[in-house]
Amino acid sequence: MNEFGKYLDLIEELAKSTLDVVNRFKNGVPTKTLRSKRTYKFEYVESILRNAGKPLHIDEIIEIAKKDYKVNISKDSLSSAISKKIRAGSGIVRTAPNTFAFTEV
Repeated sequence: MNEFGKYLDLIEELAKSTLDVVNRFKNGVPTKTLRSKRTYKFEYVESILRNAGKPLHIDEIIEIAKKDYKVNISKDSLSSAISKKIRAGSGIVRTAPNTFAFTEV
């Protein structure tokens, strides 16, 4: 790849990052420093559960994340991440199989 191609790749990545920040501000997602893509996506999940005010099935959470935040979240990885957050006492509770809610701790 020539130098101009590398430059275009850099500009493309910068534009994607900028758009991601704009979407986070528009959707009210916390803008604190993100440690990883998994943590970043989980912030969407926490926001979705907080805003729902009721228990949501994992499929509903994934659908809302896709519609409102334009992110795809794997069902298996989300289920695993939620289970870890529950064990850590994050304020998320399991209300039924694959159904979760946010409670203030």
